[in-house]
Amino acid sequence: MRGSWYGIPLQERERIYARQSLETAALRRYIYGLLPLRRTARIIEPGCGTGLVLSEVSLLTDAALYGYDRDAGALAKAESRIPGLNAVECDIERHPLSRADIVLLSHVLLELEDAPAFMAKLAGLMEPGGRLAVLGEYDWRAAATSRGDRVLEAAVRRMEEDGLDTSIAGGIPGLIAGAGLRLLHFGSIRACSRIDPLFLASLYLNGKPLDESIETPTFEGTMSLPVVWAVAGR
Repeated sequence: MRGSWYGIPLQERERIYARQSLETAALRRYIYGLLPLRRTARIIEPGCGTGLVLSEVSLLTDAALYGYDRDAGALAKAESRIPGLNAVECDIERHPLSRADIVLLSHVLLELEDAPAFMAKLAGLMEPGGRLAVLGEYDWRAAATSRGDRVLEAAVRRMEEDGLDTSIAGGIPGLIAGAGLRLLHFGSIRACSRIDPLFLASLYLNGKPLDESIETPTFEGTMSLPVVWAVAGR
C-alpha cells in the first residue's frame, strides 16, 4: 500500500477519521441495511484504521470481526473500541486475509498499489452468497473548494505524481466486474466540510506542506468531495 499517514500523529489522524466518519454516517447506515449483518458468520475490514466502521458494525451483528491495518497504533485503538476484535497488523495487499461472508472497504482503494489484483483477492475470499461493500471512496477528479484555488489542485497533482489513481472511485464498477463479482448497488453523495489543512497536507506528503507557495492561513473555505459507494455480491 501507498500513502503517508505515517508522520501524522495518531491523535490528528483520529480527528481526520472522525470527520470523515461524520460526513458519511447516514450513507453507512443505509449501506448496512443492504447487508445481511444478522445472518453472517465472519466480517473482515482490510484497512480498518482505528475501528470506527467495525465498532458500528459490532452493534448490528454477532459475527466474528477481523480488522487488518499496517498501523499498529491505529489497530490498538480499534482493539480498545471493539471487544473480541481479531486485529492483524499487516500490509493488506501482501498478507493472507481471512475468508469472509462480508468484506467492508472504507477509503482504502486509493492507497492500493494494484487495485484490480486486490479486488480479485477479496473476491476469492468471499463465501458463496457473500457481499463486498465499498462504504466510501473519494472521487478526487470531481473535488472542488469554495475558493477554487490551488490548494486542492496541488494535493491532487502530488497524489498523481506519487502514482495514485485519483479516478479510482469512478472505476469501482469496473473493479467489481473485473473481479467476477456482481454489482448490486452503486451510487454517490457529495460530502462538504471546511477545508482541513492537515488532511490535505497528509495526502501522501508525509505531513509536509503541499507547496512552498501555499501558506497555512490560506486554508480557508469549504471543500466538496463526491463519495462513491457500492455493494457487490458473489
